[in-house]
Amino acid sequence: MSAGTDHITLLSNRTYFASLFEAVGAAREELLAETYIFRFDRTGTEFVRLATEAVRRGVRVRMLVDALGSPELMGEGERRIREAGIELVVYNRTGRLPLRTLHDRMHRKLIVVDRRVAFVGGLNIADEYAGLDVPGSFYDLAARIQGPIAADAADRADELIMLARSSAVRRAWREIRRFRSTPLSSTGVMNRIVARDNHARRNTIEREYVQAIRGARRSILMAHAYFLPSHRLLKTLCAASRRGVEVRVVLQGRAEHTVLRAAQWHLYHRMLRAGVRVYEYQRHYLHAKVMTVDGRWSTIGSSNLEPWSLTSNHELNLISACPSLARDLEEEIEPRLETECTRIDPSRLGWFARLTSALSYELVLWVFVVTGGRSTRLWRTPPRSDRSRRDRSSDAAAVARRSVAVNPPDPARPRSADADDHA
Repeated sequence: MSAGTDHITLLSNRTYFASLFEAVGAAREELLAETYIFRFDRTGTEFVRLATEAVRRGVRVRMLVDALGSPELMGEGERRIREAGIELVVYNRTGRLPLRTLHDRMHRKLIVVDRRVAFVGGLNIADEYAGLDVPGSFYDLAARIQGPIAADAADRADELIMLARSSAVRRAWREIRRFRSTPLSSTGVMNRIVARDNHARRNTIEREYVQAIRGARRSILMAHAYFLPSHRLLKTLCAASRRGVEVRVVLQGRAEHTVLRAAQWHLYHRMLRAGVRVYEYQRHYLHAKVMTVDGRWSTIGSSNLEPWSLTSNHELNLISACPSLARDLEEEIEPRLETECTRIDPSRLGWFARLTSALSYELVLWVFVVTGGRSTRLWRTPPRSDRSRRDRSSDAAAVARRSVAVNPPDPARPRSADADDHA
């Protein structure tokens, strides 16, 4: 599909690595790779083999991984990578306490070949992401982008690699200076690469979600592995359903982290009461992070909707107003709602389930704070007396606010920041 001058293809587990390996094998100048998890299994070994062949052809290969997510690349694994001629950069390899590293993670999944082809999504480089026939496999989605936006994705990778090689203090100042000199997102209205960090761009991805949901008129379809959104995001989603938008949310049914799934249940009652249709994906572990609005706006990337992704991790998403990509996402997910998902019945939310889910929710937020996370005030419902006049406004007023991404205005008119952005 074409979006402006960018050509975007939706990929699932079964097609992602075949397309990725083909692009890596054809690299001629540069290969940039960011992944949170890397394993030296069949998939990882094949990636390293192709990257090594690219180095022999004169291609510069740089690879950024997270120290917490890729322990196999510490020690012997790192030696193998470097001996192959690959420039390996390990994010957050400092001697900080392990708990503190939970709040400064390089969680992005991005591959850029020759600054002309980019792969953006939620798939790590490991066997469990490569196919749905592997025990413990994940169902995930990604986008292959060919066009000018790939060069923009490469610029984002360059910046993070530079920051990863800097000390913590210098990293913060560099991010602040970069924020002052470059836009929050890029490449115009049609397609944009949006990144978040812990210093200058803390709210970029959440803001894109909120603006798109506020602008929804007909439908919202969302699939997310880990779903503990901030109060503002959840409130906006429920408000959309109350004003007549069809809202469908697909979440993990097979629990990868039991406590997180139990905490997720704490939000079901509020969503169901607002008319949101909630599904749990049962066939595999759900790992996707995607949303479509009105069949013409979509996002796909690495960011979950939970405290760590929204306030602590380095994340990266593709934001697209290409109807073809939105339509492909709907055609990929909708058939699975009937065959591979269970729709949540309000009758299942008995008093015991609601009690245990509330306790799990509080436990997750407690762990988030104890391990060094930011305040959980963004996940708390504010007292009614503290709510702003705008928070108490009617759904009709919310309908009047339309997202720039979903309903693009005149390009000549400057885009303003969301007045509700938190620090």
